[in-house]
Amino acid sequence: MVKNDEASRKSKPKGRGSVRKVNKDIVGELLVQYFDEISEALGLRGLVIDEGFQRELVREVLELIVHSTTSKPSIDVLLRRIKSNRRSINKFISAKILESTDKFTAEQLNFILSYGEEAVIPFISEIYRELIKSGRSELIDALKYVWEKYGRPTLVQCPKCGFRSIMPDYSCTICGYSVTESYVREQLSFSALFEEYVRTASISDLREVLDAGFVIVSESGIYSPRNKAVSSLKAFYSIYLVGREISLIISEMSSREQEI
Repeated sequence: MVKNDEASRKSKPKGRGSVRKVNKDIVGELLVQYFDEISEALGLRGLVIDEGFQRELVREVLELIVHSTTSKPSIDVLLRRIKSNRRSINKFISAKILESTDKFTAEQLNFILSYGEEAVIPFISEIYRELIKSGRSELIDALKYVWEKYGRPTLVQCPKCGFRSIMPDYSCTICGYSVTESYVREQLSFSALFEEYVRTASISDLREVLDAGFVIVSESGIYSPRNKAVSSLKAFYSIYLVGREISLIISEMSSREQEI
């Protein structure tokens, strides 16, 4: 699998300084001397990965936790550093596994969903498909939790996969399923929202909506397409107006004009 650079940066544990050099010779010696102990401490044996990949992971973790460029830390020091950086290291390992394969063992899936956090998001569609294909539907709720906490949940839930992941083009970013505008309207309770919007919007906004023939709906409400706030919205839907909604706007504008 290939993931974006931003997710890669987020999943990699940070050192104690902004930039530091690692003595490759020391790391190499530690790898030879303490491979078994560190691999065990990292839980790599239980992830059913080959020894070559285990060595690569141990080496990279050592490069992350070896702070000195001159002295070789003891195994006790290394294990304490692993323990104190457990969360970021587990996330890093999850990202490396995700990058290395698109077929996961049960142990790897459990580890990734437990510790991957935002590193999972660039691969979430592939993981969903793998869970369905392998019959691991019991892990779907765990994947949904990761999406809700670290992903980009939307206002509309997909009727097929159950994730809140229907995008502005009405397709699901998780499973690829497409929905209709009528489905989106129903999920948004659009009729009630629109009636409230018409009652409270300015005359100029109502005119803009009439001219455009559609409105923008986001988590924070309904906007006219020309509203400056639209450019800063994270997720929104364009809902095109039907005859009764256009009539409602015209009626509201006429009523206000009569009051004047």
